[in-house]
Amino acid sequence: MELIEFYPLKGYLNEPQNRDRIDASIKRVLEEDILINGKQVMDFQRNFSKYVGTKYCIGTGNGHDSLTLALRGLSVSNGDEVIVPAFTFIATWFCVETVSATPVPCDVGENGQLDLEKCKIMITSRTRAVIFVHLYGIATDLTEFAKYLKDRNIFLIEDCAQATGARINERHVGTFGDIGCFSFYPTKNLGALGDGGAIVTDNEKVALTIDSIRNFGVKESKYNHEIIGVNSRLDTIQAAWLTSQLDFLDQENSKRKFLAKEMHNALLESSYVTTLNRLYDESSSDVFHLFVVLCKRERNKVIEKLEDLGIGYDCHYPRAIVEQKVYSSRNFKLELFPNSIKLAQTVVSLPLYPWITEQVKDELVSRLRFL
Repeated sequence: MELIEFYPLKGYLNEPQNRDRIDASIKRVLEEDILINGKQVMDFQRNFSKYVGTKYCIGTGNGHDSLTLALRGLSVSNGDEVIVPAFTFIATWFCVETVSATPVPCDVGENGQLDLEKCKIMITSRTRAVIFVHLYGIATDLTEFAKYLKDRNIFLIEDCAQATGARINERHVGTFGDIGCFSFYPTKNLGALGDGGAIVTDNEKVALTIDSIRNFGVKESKYNHEIIGVNSRLDTIQAAWLTSQLDFLDQENSKRKFLAKEMHNALLESSYVTTLNRLYDESSSDVFHLFVVLCKRERNKVIEKLEDLGIGYDCHYPRAIVEQKVYSSRNFKLELFPNSIKLAQTVVSLPLYPWITEQVKDELVSRLRFL
């Protein structure tokens, strides 16, 4: 039985039309003879801000840098607390550490999204910001929560690394809070050919500050450094490729949603797993970066069954951050994070990608009916 790979990116990049677009993107950069910043970066920033619906977009080196620069742009630093989900990828925590602030974990709901009511209870006089992660591409309406935080002078940063293109009533994720942060890691919905990221905001002062920090603190002229900065610029070739990819993002997100619906239906009677609590029909606002299921049995038994069926898999994520060794000295009370711990023990991610062929899709759905 041939394995259905979890995420066969190599095949996608080697498709003739994609190789042609990759070659064209590189050629544009080489012809302009500007390998750092330049027209391609400016074009992508303008196009992405227009797509998302914000005034400003600043390209960055990667998604982690997007979050770190967002915190620096908002002057979050030593002595400040930032509320973060207890269940997410660890970059969401490490960006807080990078600016010498303290990450304060909050439990998530049953679908992995930050529990907003628990978050409100955890706010203290030291709380400077909240980072909300649109995990797995699930779009959450943060309108009221953003207002709640604004009334208390607390910043809302949206981690949209897994939710590029997700909308609530035509409003993009990343536009509810003060800043939206994106990752263009190759496996993301809008993926680069390497690392890349972006920040979006409507705040001109914050945008200018972040733009300066990411480029060695330069202001006005090349060797005029007014603040301590870093080197986190979006690579020019990545920007050129991302611009061409942006035209196909909504179409590919629709394909993800269609496949997710078929997979969900195939698993309705499964004795091994249940699908994550999210919408799987045309009304869904999600973009299905990942198709996540919850194990009804021990995860190793589910994995054995998937291997028998020739279905690739991954696990996002096998440990809650409060369980990670790096934070063992914090002595977190794990009973405060029941959903985070349960998700870490039961989640498995199944293959889902927009370039899947009809033949492979039918085979995947057919095999899932035996799970």
